[in-house]
Amino acid sequence: MIAKYAFNAFDEKNPFIVVPIAHGYFYIVYILTVLQLAVQKRISLPVIIALVAAGTIPVASFIAERKIVAKYS
Repeated sequence: MIAKYAFNAFDEKNPFIVVPIAHGYFYIVYILTVLQLAVQKRISLPVIIALVAAGTIPVASFIAERKIVAKYS
């Protein structure tokens, strides 16, 4: 929402309109990847919720990924 109002990001003439759209699609791919990993490794529901929530905080997904790799490798 900040980009929408501060930078007029959703103007049809703006060439950077694809950035927020791509960001949304990448987050959906991230959620599907978390779900696939959860099914394969039989991860509990609270951990799944924490991983999905970590995807909403900048850099937190990288920290969570390191912890999950260390735990399930």
